[in-house]
Amino acid sequence: MNMRTFATGLLLAVFTQSLSAQPHWVWLSERKATDSLTLKHAFDVPAGLKSARLRLVADYASARHTINGKAAGAAEPYGPVLELDAAGLLRPGRNEIRLVCKAAADSPAVALQLELADARGKDMLVSTSGDWTADPASARVVGYGDLGLEKWWSLSP
Repeated sequence: MNMRTFATGLLLAVFTQSLSAQPHWVWLSERKATDSLTLKHAFDVPAGLKSARLRLVADYASARHTINGKAAGAAEPYGPVLELDAAGLLRPGRNEIRLVCKAAADSPAVALQLELADARGKDMLVSTSGDWTADPASARVVGYGDLGLEKWWSLSP
């Protein structure tokens, strides 16, 4: 195997892994059945948005979510994946998603993925990860596993 083939294969593996590495189950660094928290994430939306498909799931927790301050939906503990068209809640420029979460048992976690596509066909993903912030600000958000690797996550609704 020559160096070019090896390097191309390595880049492909890294790129493929980064695409499948989202979303992550997230919660605080210490998970308790009494937890209540708000997770938030700001991101930019390009002008000319064509579609925005949002998926949310909660495990051992409930989660109500808002986009730019507008109620968007809720995921119940042990419930099905919530799927919705979020295009009407987004605007060009800066946007914010908030997840207001309450634990229902020990080891709670939530996961969200927002798939955006613009008129030129450019795709963008916004997904839960340890990069999200929490209220209170002193709390640390942690990823507990890559939901993108779960076969049931990628099944069609």
